[in-house]
Amino acid sequence: MAKVEPPKPYLKATLSTPNVSPEHEEAMRSLRERLSDVTPAQQAWITDACLLRYLRARDFKLDAAEKLLRGTLQWRIDYGVEDITPDEIYEEARSGKNYLHGSDKHGRPVIYQRPRRQNTKTYDLQVKQMAYLLERSVTSMDSSKGIEQHVLFIDFKGYSVSGDDYVIIQSVLSLHHGSHPKYIMR
Repeated sequence: MAKVEPPKPYLKATLSTPNVSPEHEEAMRSLRERLSDVTPAQQAWITDACLLRYLRARDFKLDAAEKLLRGTLQWRIDYGVEDITPDEIYEEARSGKNYLHGSDKHGRPVIYQRPRRQNTKTYDLQVKQMAYLLERSVTSMDSSKGIEQHVLFIDFKGYSVSGDDYVIIQSVLSLHHGSHPKYIMR
Protein backbone atom coordinates (compact mmCIF):
# COMPACT_ATOMS: atom_id res chain seq x y z
CA MET A 1 0.00 0.00 0.00
CA ALA A 2 1.32 3.45 -0.91
CA LYS A 3 2.09 5.78 1.95
CA VAL A 4 -0.54 8.51 2.21
CA GLU A 5 0.36 11.76 3.92
CA PRO A 6 -1.69 12.67 6.99
CA PRO A 7 -3.76 15.85 6.87
CA LYS A 8 -2.15 19.20 7.43
CA PRO A 9 -2.56 20.38 10.99
CA TYR A 10 -5.08 23.03 11.92
CA LEU A 11 -2.27 25.56 11.92
CA LYS A 12 -2.41 25.45 8.13
CA ALA A 13 -6.19 25.86 8.16
CA THR A 14 -6.34 29.36 9.61
CA LEU A 15 -9.95 30.36 9.57
CA SER A 16 -11.02 33.97 9.38
CA THR A 17 -13.68 35.54 11.56
CA PRO A 18 -15.44 38.17 9.45
CA ASN A 19 -18.30 40.28 10.80
CA VAL A 20 -17.60 39.71 14.48
CA SER A 21 -19.26 42.17 16.83
CA PRO A 22 -17.16 44.10 19.36
CA GLU A 23 -18.80 42.09 22.17
CA HIS A 24 -17.86 38.83 20.53
CA GLU A 25 -14.32 40.06 19.89
CA GLU A 26 -14.04 40.87 23.60
CA ALA A 27 -15.32 37.39 24.50
CA MET A 28 -12.75 35.85 22.16
CA ARG A 29 -9.96 37.93 23.71
CA SER A 30 -11.08 36.92 27.23
CA LEU A 31 -11.23 33.24 26.31
CA ARG A 32 -7.77 33.39 24.73
CA GLU A 33 -6.39 34.99 27.91
CA ARG A 34 -7.93 32.21 30.00
CA LEU A 35 -6.12 29.68 27.81
CA SER A 36 -2.70 31.32 28.10
CA ASP A 37 -1.38 28.29 30.03
CA VAL A 38 -1.74 25.79 27.17
CA THR A 39 1.22 24.61 25.08
CA PRO A 40 2.42 26.56 22.02
CA ALA A 41 1.18 23.75 19.75
CA GLN A 42 -2.27 23.98 21.33
CA GLN A 43 -2.18 27.78 21.00
CA ALA A 44 -1.54 27.37 17.28
CA TRP A 45 -4.63 25.15 16.98
CA ILE A 46 -6.78 27.72 18.82
CA THR A 47 -7.48 30.15 15.99
CA ASP A 48 -9.91 33.04 16.32
CA ALA A 49 -12.46 31.00 14.40
CA CYS A 50 -11.94 28.12 16.84
CA LEU A 51 -12.57 30.42 19.81
CA LEU A 52 -15.68 31.80 18.15
CA ARG A 53 -17.05 28.29 17.49
CA TYR A 54 -16.59 27.24 21.12
CA LEU A 55 -18.14 30.47 22.37
CA ARG A 56 -21.12 30.05 20.03
CA ALA A 57 -21.50 26.42 21.13
CA ARG A 58 -21.96 27.66 24.71
CA ASP A 59 -23.97 30.84 24.01
CA PHE A 60 -20.94 33.01 24.76
CA LYS A 61 -20.71 31.82 28.37
CA LEU A 62 -16.96 32.03 29.03
CA ASP A 63 -16.76 29.39 31.77
CA ALA A 64 -18.70 26.85 29.71
CA ALA A 65 -16.75 27.59 26.50
CA GLU A 66 -13.44 27.30 28.36
CA LYS A 67 -14.46 23.98 29.90
CA LEU A 68 -15.51 22.59 26.51
CA LEU A 69 -12.34 23.79 24.79
CA ARG A 70 -10.05 22.45 27.52
CA GLY A 71 -11.90 19.13 27.27
CA THR A 72 -11.21 19.07 23.55
CA LEU A 73 -7.53 19.87 24.06
CA GLN A 74 -7.25 16.99 26.53
CA TRP A 75 -9.14 14.67 24.19
CA ARG A 76 -6.75 15.59 21.36
CA ILE A 77 -3.81 14.63 23.59
CA ASP A 78 -5.44 11.40 24.83
CA TYR A 79 -6.27 10.21 21.30
CA GLY A 80 -3.09 11.53 19.71
CA VAL A 81 -5.17 13.29 17.09
CA GLU A 82 -2.22 15.12 15.54
CA ASP A 83 -0.38 11.83 15.03
CA ILE A 84 -3.10 9.64 13.47
CA THR A 85 -1.89 8.24 10.14
CA PRO A 86 -3.77 6.63 7.26
CA ASP A 87 -1.87 3.39 7.92
CA GLU A 88 -3.12 3.35 11.52
CA ILE A 89 -6.77 3.52 10.46
CA TYR A 90 -6.50 1.46 7.26
CA GLU A 91 -8.44 -1.53 8.62
CA GLU A 92 -11.28 0.78 9.64
CA ALA A 93 -11.29 2.68 6.35
CA ARG A 94 -11.09 -0.21 3.89
CA SER A 95 -14.78 -1.13 4.18
CA GLY A 96 -15.91 2.33 3.11
CA LYS A 97 -18.11 2.73 6.18
CA ASN A 98 -16.82 6.28 6.78
CA TYR A 99 -15.20 8.54 4.25
CA LEU A 100 -14.73 12.16 3.21
CA HIS A 101 -15.62 12.84 -0.39
CA GLY A 102 -16.42 15.97 -2.33
CA SER A 103 -18.56 18.86 -1.25
CA ASP A 104 -22.17 19.99 -1.36
CA LYS A 105 -23.46 22.73 -3.67
CA HIS A 106 -22.26 25.37 -1.19
CA GLY A 107 -18.69 24.01 -1.07
CA ARG A 108 -18.91 22.33 2.34
CA PRO A 109 -16.96 19.07 2.62
CA VAL A 110 -19.13 15.95 3.00
CA ILE A 111 -18.44 13.11 5.43
CA TYR A 112 -20.35 9.92 4.61
CA GLN A 113 -21.12 7.20 7.13
CA ARG A 114 -22.57 3.82 6.20
CA PRO A 115 -22.95 1.86 9.46
CA ARG A 116 -24.11 -1.28 7.64
CA ARG A 117 -20.52 -1.68 6.46
CA GLN A 118 -19.28 -2.08 10.02
CA ASN A 119 -16.28 -4.41 9.83
CA THR A 120 -14.65 -4.21 13.26
CA LYS A 121 -15.48 -4.00 16.94
CA THR A 122 -12.43 -1.88 17.78
CA TYR A 123 -13.99 1.15 19.42
CA ASP A 124 -10.80 3.23 19.74
CA LEU A 125 -9.86 2.79 16.09
CA GLN A 126 -13.38 3.67 14.96
CA VAL A 127 -13.21 6.92 16.91
CA LYS A 128 -9.69 7.59 15.61
CA GLN A 129 -10.88 7.12 12.06
CA MET A 130 -13.69 9.62 12.59
CA ALA A 131 -11.28 12.06 14.25
CA TYR A 132 -8.98 11.68 11.23
CA LEU A 133 -11.85 12.41 8.84
CA LEU A 134 -12.93 15.43 10.88
CA GLU A 135 -9.39 16.81 10.82
CA ARG A 136 -9.21 16.34 7.05
CA SER A 137 -12.62 17.96 6.67
CA VAL A 138 -11.53 21.03 8.61
CA THR A 139 -8.32 21.43 6.61
CA SER A 140 -10.30 21.23 3.35
CA MET A 141 -12.64 24.10 4.29
CA ASP A 142 -12.16 27.40 2.46
CA SER A 143 -12.88 30.05 5.07
CA SER A 144 -12.25 32.81 2.52
CA LYS A 145 -15.53 31.66 0.96
CA GLY A 146 -17.29 31.37 4.32
CA ILE A 147 -16.92 27.58 4.49
CA GLU A 148 -16.62 26.71 8.18
CA GLN A 149 -18.87 23.64 8.40
CA HIS A 150 -19.14 20.20 6.87
CA VAL A 151 -22.08 18.02 5.96
CA LEU A 152 -22.50 14.69 7.77
CA PHE A 153 -24.50 12.20 5.73
CA ILE A 154 -25.43 8.98 7.55
CA ASP A 155 -26.96 6.24 5.40
CA PHE A 156 -28.85 3.87 7.71
CA LYS A 157 -30.23 1.77 4.83
CA GLY A 158 -29.88 -1.93 5.67
CA TYR A 159 -28.67 -1.22 9.20
CA SER A 160 -30.07 -2.34 12.53
CA VAL A 161 -28.65 -1.05 15.80
CA SER A 162 -27.18 -3.41 18.38
CA GLY A 163 -26.10 -2.42 21.88
CA ASP A 164 -22.43 -2.09 20.92
CA ASP A 165 -23.27 -0.10 17.80
CA TYR A 166 -25.37 2.32 19.84
CA VAL A 167 -22.35 3.13 22.05
CA ILE A 168 -20.23 3.80 18.96
CA ILE A 169 -22.90 6.01 17.37
CA GLN A 170 -23.18 8.00 20.62
CA SER A 171 -19.40 8.40 20.73
CA VAL A 172 -19.20 9.62 17.15
CA LEU A 173 -21.97 12.16 17.71
CA SER A 174 -20.29 13.24 20.95
CA LEU A 175 -17.07 13.69 18.98
CA HIS A 176 -18.87 15.99 16.55
CA HIS A 177 -20.57 18.07 19.23
CA GLY A 178 -17.96 18.01 21.99
CA SER A 179 -14.63 18.05 20.19
CA HIS A 180 -15.67 19.73 16.94
CA PRO A 181 -18.58 22.01 17.91
CA LYS A 182 -20.44 24.01 15.28
CA TYR A 183 -18.83 22.17 12.38
CA ILE A 184 -21.92 20.21 11.35
CA MET A 185 -24.14 22.10 8.92
CA ARG A 186 -27.73 22.37 10.15
